[in-house]
Formats: sequence, structure tokens, C-alpha cells
Amino acid sequence: MNNKITIGCDISKEKLDFFCRNTEEHFILENNKDGMLQLSKWIKQHKFNKSEIEIGFEHTGIYTTAIRQFCNEEKLTHYIIPGLELKKSLGMARGKNDVVDSKRICEYVFEKSYKLKPTNAINTSISNLKRLDSLREKLVSDRAGLITRMNEEIEMLELNETDFGIKIQRDTIEMLSEKIELIDTEMEIELTKDISIKKNFDLLNTIVGIGKITAYQLIITTENFIKFDNPRKYASYAGVAPFTKQSGKSEGRTKVSGLANKKVKSLLDMCARSAMLNDPELKLYYKRKVLEGKNNRLVRNAIRFKLLTRVFSVIKKQTPFVKNHVNNLVISMS
Repeated sequence: MNNKITIGCDISKEKLDFFCRNTEEHFILENNKDGMLQLSKWIKQHKFNKSEIEIGFEHTGIYTTAIRQFCNEEKLTHYIIPGLELKKSLGMARGKNDVVDSKRICEYVFEKSYKLKPTNAINTSISNLKRLDSLREKLVSDRAGLITRMNEEIEMLELNETDFGIKIQRDTIEMLSEKIELIDTEMEIELTKDISIKKNFDLLNTIVGIGKITAYQLIITTENFIKFDNPRKYASYAGVAPFTKQSGKSEGRTKVSGLANKKVKSLLDMCARSAMLNDPELKLYYKRKVLEGKNNRLVRNAIRFKLLTRVFSVIKKQTPFVKNHVNNLVISMS
């Protein structure tokens, strides 16, 4: 039986809608520090024991900053619930507004708290890396879009480098490249502020195929390997773990879920391609499976998972990856 003070919070940019199951109160606060001061007063007015409070809210990016910092500072148990998980759990729901949503979140926490894992306190370095990475991704995307547009104009309109529009686009591309390099430098500086993060980052870079950008993503998405503690869970999150579809005697094709972090999945795919070329063990594995008639895509996915097992192994052991040298192995492609 759940005897906690259960609160659901629906988050938007400017306001927070709260619903408390125990008092059946709905109240709205500003999504900022002033709003958090009001929440603190509300808790004191009801003479609630902070150790008995549990707050649930959906993951909404930077809009969760104020409430999450408040929960960390006040040492309140809180759960950041993935939107998809919340939606699937609630099933078909008629009507939608902030009052209803906060109540639904509250009921979800009340019913599921026995198996929910409290969200960890914010690591400042992880938070800063996440923000820098998001900005970097936006600038890289903008640069790629400009490069594509500029090249198309040069080709289709037969323009040369002296064209005003081309010069503006090229200057902007160069400026974006400079800003991306500045972000890369700042991310490297941020790494040094936390010894554990820096060490794990360096360990990841010892794995053949894992580059700096992927290492950053692994650090950020696992919150320095606190949020995920084994490769199978992370493989599911990244869309690498295969699932079978079966009903009665009918069994469908084994495939990975489309509900995944597509950015991480894409990076792991590039890592797998690199490892297949540069790691003797994985290169041999790939050739052997292809000769056995295995689907290329499935073999590559298996290599992604092998890389993840290496990732979690070096982090758990806190030792660099040691490449297995495969000597005198000849594979006939005939």
C-alpha cells in the first residue's frame, strides 16, 4: 500500500500544474524560482514530512529544470517519466487539459511507485554537457542545411564563388564551423571538472570504433553510467536489442524496436561500421556471419551490441579496452 504524499505535475514553459492525491488539491505555480518558493510554502502549510513526498512529472527537456532542482535541493523523491511510457500506461484517455494531465500523472505515480526508480540528483557537468551537445547538434544541422543549399545553387544556377548569395552562405558556414569548434573545446573543459566523467570518457575512447562524439552521447544519456548499469537495458533504449513478435502459433520476424533514441542508434551504427574495418575480432566475426548467410543489417546490429558490451565492461572494470589480435586467420570468400 502506498502511504506517500503523492503529487503529479504537468509541466509547460510558463507554468506548473500540480495535483495532490492526498488532499485532492489542484494548484498552479509559475515555472521558475518564485514558483518553487510557493511550492515550499505549500508543503510547510500542510506540515508534510519531506521524506514522505513523491512527485512525478513528464520529461520535457529544459522546462523540468526548476522543479527538478527544487526536488534535489529539498531531497524530495521524484520521478521523471518518459512521455511514451506514461501514454502507454494510461491507455485511451478522453479529453486533455493541464488539470486532467496532472491528475493522471499523480495516479500513475501512486499506482506504479512500487516499481518506479527515483530520478538521480542532477550532475552539473552532465547537465552542462547535455546543453552544449544540444546546441552543437543544432549548429551542425544548420551548417549541413546551408552546405546543401549552397551546393545546389552552384550546380543548378551555375553560380560561382563571386556571387553575393554564395559568399554570404560560405561565410556563414565558416562562422558556424568556428562556433562548433568552440563548443567542442568547451565540452572538453567541462569534462575535466568531474574526475569520474573524465576517466569514463577516456576509457570509452580506448574501444575501437567508439569516437569522441559517441563517447559524449554515452556519458550524457547514461548520466555517467548511473541511469543505465548494463548493456541490455541500454541496447533497448538505443534500439539495438532485438524483439520477437509472437502470438499463439504465429511467430513474426525478430527485429529491433522503432521506439529508440535514434541519435544514439545512428552513432552506434557508424561505430559498428568503423569497428568492422579496424578491429580484427569484429572484422572476422562479420565475415564469418556473412559467409553463413546472415543478413548484413542483422550482423551489423549484433556488432553494435558487442560494442555496448565492451562499453559497459570497461566502465565496470575501470580499465582500458584491450584489443584481441587475430593472427594467421584466412577466410575464403569462395
